[in-house]
Amino acid sequence: MQTRTWLESQIIMQAQIWKQEARCANHTIGQIYQAVTGAKGEPGSWNGAAPVKALVAERDALRAEVDRLRASQ
Repeated sequence: MQTRTWLESQIIMQAQIWKQEARCANHTIGQIYQAVTGAKGEPGSWNGAAPVKALVAERDALRAEVDRLRASQ
C-alpha cells in the first residue's frame, strides 16, 4: 500500500474542509428560505432567490411609503 504524499494529504484535507463549508452554507440558505417564506413548502424546494427578492421588494415598497408619509406631514 502506498503512503500519501504531503501534497495529496493537503489536497484531501482541503477538500474535506470545503465539503463542510458547503454543508454549512446550504444549511444557512435553508434556514433563510424557511424564515422568508414562513416555513411554507418543502425544505429544499427553495425556488431560487424569488422569495428573498419578493421580501426585499416588499420592504423597499414599505420604506418608500413611510418616506412618502413622513414627507407629507
